[in-house]
Amino acid sequence: MISIDVSIPWTGGLQFIEGDVLLCNADGYPEPCYKWIDGNGDTVSNTTRLTLTPGQFSLTCIAYGNITTPCSANYTISGHVIGKSAVYIPYRVHQ
Repeated sequence: MISIDVSIPWTGGLQFIEGDVLLCNADGYPEPCYKWIDGNGDTVSNTTRLTLTPGQFSLTCIAYGNITTPCSANYTISGHVIGKSAVYIPYRVHQ
């Protein structure tokens, strides 16, 4: 059996900043393999980490193992990534 957990950076909603990293962790024996797929079913990473780029996304982390009976677990997350240049940081001058 494989159990899965995806860690996401908290920004107050499902809006992320370019460069944020999604982490996929799973427990199982033997240690599971990983892959991230996009909304089209294309593999975008074969590691536990995925760095986000600007735009809309729907990503699924799949942790899978090849034990006596093949098994897998998955977790899907969707959201929007804004580019770093679009991040507004207020600046105050104190006198």
